[in-house]
Amino acid sequence: TIPDSVTSIGYDAFYDCTSLETVYYHGTKVQWALLGASLPAGVEIICLQTYTFVDEDGTVLKQETCPVGTTIVAPTDPSKAEDALYTYTFAGFEGFTAGMILTEDITFTATYIATSKGVLTLTNTTFHTAWGLEFVTAITGTQSAGTGGAFTLTLDPFAASLISYEAADGIAVVEEGNTLTVTVDRAVEDGEPLLTLTLKASDFLACGETAFVALAQDSVHTATFAPIVIFEMGDVSMDGSVDTVDALLIQQHVVGIKTLTAVQLAYAETFVDGATDTVDALRVQQYVVGMDVTLGDRHTVTFVTETEEKSYTVENGKAFTQTPEANEGYLWSESKTEYLAPTFEAITTDKKYYLVKEEG
Repeated sequence: TIPDSVTSIGYDAFYDCTSLETVYYHGTKVQWALLGASLPAGVEIICLQTYTFVDEDGTVLKQETCPVGTTIVAPTDPSKAEDALYTYTFAGFEGFTAGMILTEDITFTATYIATSKGVLTLTNTTFHTAWGLEFVTAITGTQSAGTGGAFTLTLDPFAASLISYEAADGIAVVEEGNTLTVTVDRAVEDGEPLLTLTLKASDFLACGETAFVALAQDSVHTATFAPIVIFEMGDVSMDGSVDTVDALLIQQHVVGIKTLTAVQLAYAETFVDGATDTVDALRVQQYVVGMDVTLGDRHTVTFVTETEEKSYTVENGKAFTQTPEANEGYLWSESKTEYLAPTFEAITTDKKYYLVKEEG
């Protein structure tokens, strides 16, 4: 076999090769003729060419060097692994058709059709709640790409506990611990409610925003979830400030002009006596004009580590039962310099707890 790297052969190079029957040359007959060699009578020149099949990334799937005129045979169909956004279906080798005849060196490259997975943009409907109250929010979706999709939600038990859920048609849910794995087997309309959650807010939330649900380890979908918002005691209007409007709302409720919701009533109990009345409205008015009064009767419980402080609240005289887990080798202490056994029962004042190294 003479490779195509040979560019010249002497005219009488094969003069004494009496037993020579066949010369294999990697090239065309025109290229052989240009080499200038003369072959003895009866010697056959067989021109060879190579066909190659490669995957999309250049990996050689099949390569054969054969005589010109050979029927090209493709390899077994390759496959491409799915990624976060797409699945792939083999769509043939570019330039190749079944039954092709080899006439020259040629390479065929695998092609694939990409099918977008169901990609969703998730959010949830707004809601109001207060300490220990139930609330309902719907997880809604907008189809960003593909059809359907699957995602996992993680619920924070320190923020809210799941009571129940209801899935829309064509949606399957698997609950495991604090996670909900949701599979959508159909197209999603923009803003469509996919899953309605009924939850109970923690008894120990601090004022401000607390995230209660998140998209778990997901690089496909996107989500923006509205958090639980706990307002200041006395903020009956839930507008972010305690003012005369709140006192007026309480007064209107007392005389029957308005009916406060269960959430509003929780924020209206500024004087803790088990009733919503004019005393509560008076407390708000006194607070607004700067008198030294306390609205409600809750205490702040703070857990301090080297990197953060996490605060909760607890009703006066009640036990705090939501203690975060201490780091391995450490204990919660009421002193940050030495271990002082913490008490979580019957909280009657603001408390701080510190991580201290466990002795021994």
